[in-house]
Amino acid sequence: MANVAQQIQEHIRVGEYRQACLLGKDSLPEKGQTSAIFSALLELTSKLRSECMDMAARKADCGREYLAMEQLLREASALTNQDLYGNFHG
Repeated sequence: MANVAQQIQEHIRVGEYRQACLLGKDSLPEKGQTSAIFSALLELTSKLRSECMDMAARKADCGREYLAMEQLLREASALTNQDLYGNFHG
């Protein structure tokens, strides 16, 4: 079986962002894979940020789909200690 970081990346690749976030949240404390999982979560936040920006550029940033995507970005960003713009907190 692929390691957790690879599983997260696969979920991202196929657009299963919620599953990627949940897997990362559940697995981040595991020892030995923490840096790989953290890197995969950074990939997730980058992808979610890009998706949100794309939706905003298309003026599709006021519906349920956008709000769900933004909320997921907030959750994933909290795991990586980032703000919505990708800046790291202290």
